Amino acid sequence: GMTRADLLGQLPEQAEFAFDPALKMMATCHAEAGRVLFAVKGAPEGVLERCTMVLGAEGPRDLTASERTNWAARNTSAGRAGLRVLGLAMKHAAPDADPYSDLTFLGMACLLDPIRPGVADAVQDSLRAGVRVVMLTGDHPGTAEAIARRVGLTDGGMTVIEGREIAGYDPNTATDAQQAR
Repeated sequence: GMTRADLLGQLPEQAEFAFDPALKMMATCHAEAGRVLFAVKGAPEGVLERCTMVLGAEGPRDLTASERTNWAARNTSAGRAGLRVLGLAMKHAAPDADPYSDLTFLGMACLLDPIRPGVADAVQDSLRAGVRVVMLTGDHPGTAEAIARRVGLTDGGMTVIEGREIAGYDPNTATDAQQAR
């Protein structure tokens, strides 16, 4: 029952840190009763990497290696189901603190971004016309693969590569292992 305006009335935004593609996250800074709250969202793998704590039912506690593995598996599973996934974290700190260190992991938000009507037909028309269709996205590779299958981009194997792998990638000379990914 709380609107964004209500929330910002209680926790006024003092600063915004734009999405950083290297870190795969962004942050906002809010005034909260004499201290500062950093709210962080981004790719779950990036957010988890920066977290030292996790918020549980009994409050914050150390984030263990097994919990990291569990959250990473949940992220992969949600991505394979075609969901867009955001990792959420926070911390209280001085206003000049690094917004992306010593975070408390809050969880993940999974979003279904439905495929627009006509996209699957357009992909099929393009393929029948001999057009090589390539999909570029900022989503998790598992999400990208699930969406590619839903729109009929492939019915078999496909090449899924991440941005950090694209420099120097040549589909004409890719190895079998690269093609199988």
